[in-house]
Amino acid sequence: MEFSNDRKDQTYRAIPEPGQLVEVRRRQWIVADVTSSRLDSISAAQHCVTLSSIDEDGLGEELEVIWEIEPGAQVIERAGLPSISGQDDSGTLEAFLDAVRWGAATNAD
Repeated sequence: MEFSNDRKDQTYRAIPEPGQLVEVRRRQWIVADVTSSRLDSISAAQHCVTLSSIDEDGLGEELEVIWEIEPGAQVIERAGLPSISGQDDSGTLEAFLDAVRWGAATNAD
């Protein structure tokens, strides 16, 4: 078996971290927890990844997978939370809060 060194293959093989966005079974999930284990000292570690759905039709749904054997599993976003670089003015903050309220109201319907 030959492994490619391109970025997509490296992302596919990357072990996710809590808080990251991943794609598993053609749906997007947030990683809630990652647990590592080995069968013996010779075998490679395998990772049990607990996921929380962010899709509207599966909001709150949880799934546990073994990352290394889950077909098509990939990390979508390697970045963590954004760094705080300043403060928005009050008008921008109000517009953001209005968008959040509108989104919450439309999801409740």
